[in-house]
Amino acid sequence: MFERFAADARAAVTQAQGIARRRGDAQITSAHVLLALAAEPRTVAADALAALDVSDAVLRPAVDRALAPGSRTADPHEVGRPETDTHDVDPRTLEAAETDPGSLDADALAGIGIDLAAVRRQVEQTFGSGALERPAATGRRRRPGFSPDAKRLLEQSLRTAVAAHDRRLDAGHLLVAAAQLDGSPAQSALASVGVTAPLAASAVERARAARAA
Repeated sequence: MFERFAADARAAVTQAQGIARRRGDAQITSAHVLLALAAEPRTVAADALAALDVSDAVLRPAVDRALAPGSRTADPHEVGRPETDTHDVDPRTLEAAETDPGSLDADALAGIGIDLAAVRRQVEQTFGSGALERPAATGRRRRPGFSPDAKRLLEQSLRTAVAAHDRRLDAGHLLVAAAQLDGSPAQSALASVGVTAPLAASAVERARAARAA
């Protein structure tokens, strides 16, 4: 059963909020999380990026391009998405999750021990109530909220952790998910510096193996 976010994953999302604020961006996107992963040393994600010769200095201009106005279309995944009932999980959904982790939805995640509502609570405990919904006012300034693609990044990271049979979600899962997240600024930035989803996954796997040796 999935347990919790690892400290390095929490740190990356925390830093992403600071990065978005310093850039003057209204929302935290998957690209801000990617920059945070590159800036955070001594993690599996940092080791993987270093092995791919991708540094924070390399990623920053790539993210600037990915976040430039008109650089990508609106996220179609969040438009009209219904709320999902997490009760009475269809066994066929769980079977599909075992064979195709990409097919996981809220029902399937709940059925194998992952409660997306609990994930939401963890995020909101760190960043405040409603952080996943909209920017929150803090005095005269507004704290950046999470964009739809950043929320999708968290969900995809969970799928990645489930596929690997891992009990915690760490920075390596976030990096792989960023490379997998179709239509996202993080994927666009990584692709522009030559990092595909298979390359990211392989680099993370090697980084984990090196740490375990």
